[in-house]
Amino acid sequence: MRTPSSFRNETREHEGLITFTRPDTLNSLTFEAYRELAALLADLEQEPSVRAVGITGEGRGFCSEGEHHEIIAQLLRGPLSTP
Repeated sequence: MRTPSSFRNETREHEGLITFTRPDTLNSLTFEAYRELAALLADLEQEPSVRAVGITGEGRGFCSEGEHHEIIAQLLRGPLSTP
C-alpha cells in the first residue's frame, strides 16, 4: 500500500493506530481518504499480529465530517434518492 496522504499509521505490538493529519480542516474526510482508509483497514485485517485498531485526529478535532467542497458539494449536485 502506498503512503496515505490524509493520515498516519503506526503498528505497535498488537495495536494499529490511525491518526488523521488534516487539523486545518478539523480532519475532514475526502473521497481519497475513504479509499486509503478502506485499503489500510483491509491490510490490517490480514495482519495476524494486529488485534485492535484505534483512530484519532491531530489538533482540536477528531474528524469533523466529509470535506465540504469535495464530498458534500458533489453529493448535493447529484440526484437525491429515497430508500
